[in-house]
Amino acid sequence: MVGVRFSPVAASLVLAAALLAACASGTTTVLEPAARGEQAPAETLRLVSVEDSVPGHQEFKQAFAAELRERLIDDGRFSEGGDLIVEYRVVQLDEGSRALRYVVGFGAGKGALIIEVRYLNAEGEELGRIHVGGEISGGLFGGGFSAAVDEAAREAAEYTLANF
Repeated sequence: MVGVRFSPVAASLVLAAALLAACASGTTTVLEPAARGEQAPAETLRLVSVEDSVPGHQEFKQAFAAELRERLIDDGRFSEGGDLIVEYRVVQLDEGSRALRYVVGFGAGKGALIIEVRYLNAEGEELGRIHVGGEISGGLFGGGFSAAVDEAAREAAEYTLANF
């Protein structure tokens, strides 16, 4: 039988990677399916923040918008404009407890958010509506809530790219 030797350095790198990885996930719930009809795919997009159901937490909403802009406009799929208007608002947000995520783990202290995203054409007619969610349940020192925000933005970007 051939012996397998593990390098202490390799084992340390694997352990460090596991500790650094945030345990974050995202979800998409379609409330009104995308209905473009006969319209050609949108070439331009405008992100619009609307009033939240949950007051405060502007830093997370701004991080969501920045990540969404990067994935849709900065990456070149859309240019800035008004063919497709993407309205977004926070409808639920619970940062959870980073300390509980760190000390207890196993989902204790989990944080989550839900953002409603509405798609409108240039005339203001609704083309679709979704809820995207992000959740953080662990990571290095309990994981940062920004990972949940990034997951929600990734979900919104993927839906937008697939449907508009």
